[in-house]
Amino acid sequence: MRNPRRQIPCSLLVLLLVAAGGTSAQARSPRGQRGLVEIGAWVGATYHTGPNLLFGASRERTMERFAADMGFRFGYLFVDGFGIELEGALVPTGTGGGQWALVGALRAHAILQYPLGRGIVPFAVLGAGFWAVSSNREVGVGDDLDGLLHYGAGLKYYISRKVLVRLDLRHSLHARPKGDSVGNRFEVLLGLSFVLGWRSAAELKDSDGDGVVDASDRCPKVSASTPSGCPADRDGDGVPDAKDKCPKVAAKTASGCPAPKKPDATVTDGD
Repeated sequence: MRNPRRQIPCSLLVLLLVAAGGTSAQARSPRGQRGLVEIGAWVGATYHTGPNLLFGASRERTMERFAADMGFRFGYLFVDGFGIELEGALVPTGTGGGQWALVGALRAHAILQYPLGRGIVPFAVLGAGFWAVSSNREVGVGDDLDGLLHYGAGLKYYISRKVLVRLDLRHSLHARPKGDSVGNRFEVLLGLSFVLGWRSAAELKDSDGDGVVDASDRCPKVSASTPSGCPADRDGDGVPDAKDKCPKVAAKTASGCPAPKKPDATVTDGD
């Protein structure tokens, strides 16, 4: 009889793939976007080699090599190519002897990505976190918490400006209870995320290329690396400091300096 715990994630994976394929015409590229928030969840499978890292050497057990993997993630993209993500995972599993165990993880990582257009975005991640296990201490493996390092790569596909699907391939490294060997954990994850903060092309337009979008740029046709988008003008006379010969004295002249005073005219009667 098949394990229903493994059938449920597989069914969800199929549903996500169907949803992605049916709306491909609405794909959008995040190129040029800043400050996007991505909130979602995933289902998948995990595979680990040899005895698990969790629990002390006296209670070391061989966990089920394959298990369902599910979790949530929160991501923030500073620019279209770089961001950070926080993830929480749950892996219901057991030992080789048939005892149950629930493995969980909390991890964070940096994400580097490159929008290719048509909503396709390959990416790579690198980060760290913690694995924890919970079980019946008498018949299982007890409770424990250990650190891990992880890295991986994958592909995002933006179905629309509000929804994306993604495929992740992960590898986690952790210390083993005996000796100096390193434990390995592999994951295949298929997720669905909702996207917040998407801005239209008009909202992203930056005519002068100074990094301040036109909607917020007080000088949209003059490039300036200032919050207002206008060149610095300390005396407020309308002449940029770079051209103002008197940057601390306000004057409505081309040079930015007060016009020279004309000498007073005197009248003589010839006496």
